[in-house]
Amino acid sequence: MLDTATQKVAELGASLGIEALHLPEPILHCDYGIPFQVQIGAAEAQSLQETLAAYEHEWLLGWSPATALRQDQHQTQQQFYQEELDITDIPMPAPAPLLTTWDALIHNHPSIIPSLNAWEQILTHPEADVALPAPEVAQSLPLAPWGCLYTQLHRDWHQTVQGVSDYSTQAFARFFTLIDPQGQFMEWCQSQLLDFTTCYDLLIGDLQSPLEANPNVLARPTLNTQAIALWRPDASTLSLKGAVLKLDPLTQLPFLHVPKVPQAIAVFGFSSAHVAGSDPIVASLLKTGFQSNPGAIFQATALPVPAELSQPRFSPRVLLSNGHNIRNRRTVLAGTSLIDLLQVSPAQRFVLWQQLVSVYEWPVLLNVAAAGE
Repeated sequence: MLDTATQKVAELGASLGIEALHLPEPILHCDYGIPFQVQIGAAEAQSLQETLAAYEHEWLLGWSPATALRQDQHQTQQQFYQEELDITDIPMPAPAPLLTTWDALIHNHPSIIPSLNAWEQILTHPEADVALPAPEVAQSLPLAPWGCLYTQLHRDWHQTVQGVSDYSTQAFARFFTLIDPQGQFMEWCQSQLLDFTTCYDLLIGDLQSPLEANPNVLARPTLNTQAIALWRPDASTLSLKGAVLKLDPLTQLPFLHVPKVPQAIAVFGFSSAHVAGSDPIVASLLKTGFQSNPGAIFQATALPVPAELSQPRFSPRVLLSNGHNIRNRRTVLAGTSLIDLLQVSPAQRFVLWQQLVSVYEWPVLLNVAAAGE
């Protein structure tokens, strides 16, 4: 196709009466790699490692109410899988709300209230910047065998941490051949999975589930795993006839058990697609591979706490002990404050906006988002 593209375009031009059509050679180009390389020096790599360690110790296993939520879900999961469950008997979950709020999460998980109150107390600090105190009690949580730190880099290597994913491949699954043409990162991923399977005598399953809304997102790297296709099984995939989910006594995590397969199976989804949201069987299978409850996918630092919704304020920037931040300063406008701003004319809105700037002492440049978008 690339070889004949120039000729085809020239023929199209001639048919339109364009005789002298000057075309580049070749007219089509397909990239097999990114046109740049990212290099991180020893000092920058050390900074990222320190940020990851601080984020995990001080936030994830310290003050994060989302970790308390996952703890509560994990305990519920332990009770749910006390008896092995046939995958055909998995019940339909209650519909997840369109907009996640702490009030909705508290309603279903009241045990997170102390953690949320402690986080809210930090956000009511009157200063512009507040450092996370050393956690009084470390939270416990089953951690995935690998992960991915998402952080925004600024000048002088200052960082704004966006979060940590339990899946290293999700960040680059669609573009792995461009980003990792030599396969070095794939080798690392493979070694991490091998260590995990060897330690717990597990088989790793790669769930291949359809996503009609955006099939391109299903692109994934090829790892040494067992393909599992729930809705379109073939000779290359593992049959799930008679499959059950059973709680592992050592890890207290549910794993998939299939007849004639001696090992328990941890099912992962290595693509960037969120395929668990509308399919309870897929969601349950992915829980065996550390996939969180699809109803609780949110960024805890970005979710407004009740105090921000009840009384608008310019909340402080929250910093880790190494000075990098996990949450920027912000004001949440909701209720009557937001309605007043939206229901007036553009000229009146500008006046109200200037009043808000004065009241909350906003800087000259702001990022404005509506409902988290």
